Amino acid sequence: MKFKYNLLNLTERAEDLSGLEVIRYVYGYDGLKNRAISGAGIEYVYLGSLIYMGFAQSLNPESIVFPEGRIAFSGQVPQTYYHLTDHLGSVRTILSSDGSVRERNGYYPLRCPSFPQRLSPTGTKPLQIQRQRIAAKLETITKNRWCNFEN
Repeated sequence: MKFKYNLLNLTERAEDLSGLEVIRYVYGYDGLKNRAISGAGIEYVYLGSLIYMGFAQSLNPESIVFPEGRIAFSGQVPQTYYHLTDHLGSVRTILSSDGSVRERNGYYPLRCPSFPQRLSPTGTKPLQIQRQRIAAKLETITKNRWCNFEN
């Protein structure tokens, strides 16, 4: 992916490696995002907490964001989703209006989800992942220590 930025250092467009536009953003003078236009022609228009989606001139409401979550217009009946946050404001759980859990995001100290049992693709023996390359550094997963220094 290639990213191009405007004078305010905001992402103006993203292109794939062949140069085709994936998405383009339009901002107001104050730096707030007004529009997002995908390479396929789908357009998102942001008006405060209202988000509209559509093609060309036909825009339909996509969602409304409010402090405790959002209302999504995906079908005939709007769906309300509530966000449960931690002490820093990061969304940890998304609940639907009937109280069922739609998504749960845990805290990952090693920047990736951890699974209690890691099996090989055949499902017969455990995978032993000892090291993972993160931002040009090696880190042991079991000890959470850096193995080499950044130059």
